[in-house]
Amino acid sequence: MKQNFAVTDMNSKPIKTFVPGDKIVAFFVIRKKELRVKKSDGTPYLALEFGDASGRISAAIWDQVAQYDSELQVGEIVKVRGTVFDYNNGLSFHVDRIRKVRPEDHIRTEMFLPVNPKNLETLENRFHELVDFVENPYLSKLLHSVFDEPDFWSNFRQAPGGKLWHHNRLGGLMEHSIGVAEICLNASDQYPLISKDLLLAGALLHDIGKVKSYVTQAGFIDYADDGRLLGHIVLGYNQTERSIDEIPDFPLELRKEILHLILSHHGKLEQGSPVVPMTIEAIVLYHADEMDSKADAFTRIMTGEIPAGKKWSNYVKLLNRFIYFGDKDI
Repeated sequence: MKQNFAVTDMNSKPIKTFVPGDKIVAFFVIRKKELRVKKSDGTPYLALEFGDASGRISAAIWDQVAQYDSELQVGEIVKVRGTVFDYNNGLSFHVDRIRKVRPEDHIRTEMFLPVNPKNLETLENRFHELVDFVENPYLSKLLHSVFDEPDFWSNFRQAPGGKLWHHNRLGGLMEHSIGVAEICLNASDQYPLISKDLLLAGALLHDIGKVKSYVTQAGFIDYADDGRLLGHIVLGYNQTERSIDEIPDFPLELRKEILHLILSHHGKLEQGSPVVPMTIEAIVLYHADEMDSKADAFTRIMTGEIPAGKKWSNYVKLLNRFIYFGDKDI
C-alpha cells in the first residue's frame, strides 16, 4: 500500500451517505483495531472500524498487516483510499491505501465528533430557565451549586448523552436532560400528587454522572475509566450527595427522595438501577427518561436509513425488533 495519494476521481463524503460501490478518499478516526485471521485459510488481516462525524464503518487491511498493526493506533486520524461494499447486511470498507494524518492536512480530532443539530446556546438558555422554575429553596440551592460551578457546566454543556444509542453527540447530555425535564413538567400538570419541584430537580440531575462517564479526546465517544468501572448512576449519586452535604439543614426526607430519583431512574435492576422506582416522581422520571432516549434513538435510525428508500430498518439488536418507517418523508 503506497502511502502517498491524492483525491482525483474519488469521493470524499460522510460515512452516513456511503453506498456499495463508492470509491472513497477521506479522513477517518480509527475507533477500533484488531488483528484477526481468516477462518478458511488462516490468512491474517487487520480489522478496523473507521469513524467520522456522521457514523462508523468496518474496514479491513489485507496487505502489510504486521506493519500496519504496529503503526496504526486507536484514536489516530488516517487518510484512506478504498471501496465500499455490502457485508453481513451492512457496509464495509476495503482499504487500498492508508496513511496517518499530516500537519499540512489541517485535520483536527474534534472534526470527527458528531455535531448537535440544535443550537447549544438556545439549549443552554432553556436549561437555566428550567433550573429557575424550581421554587423549593433547598432544591434550588442544590441545582445552582451543581450547575453554576464553571468547570462542571463547561463540561456538562458539551458532554454527549450516550456513546452510540441516544443523544450521542456534543451537547447531547444537556439536550436529553431538557427533554426529560419537559416531559416531567407536563406530567406534573397532569397528576397533582406529583411534587413538581422534586421531579424537575430529579430530571435535571438524573444523568450528571455522564459528565465523568465519557471521553471524546480520541475523536469519538468512548467510556472513561470511571464510567466503565462505576457507571453514571453511581457517579451522579455521589456528586449529588456531596453537593447536598454542603447545604446547611438540607431536609433529610428531601435528601432521600432526590437521591432515590437518581438511583432508580433506569427503572429495573437488570437495567442498571440499584433500586426500582418507589415514589410517584421516580416512576414518572423513569418513563420520561425512557421516552426521550428511545424517541431520540428511533429518530437517529429513521433519519439515517429512510433516505435509502426503506420502509423497514435493519434489525435493531438493542430493541430486539425492526422499526417500521412507513411512508414518512424525512
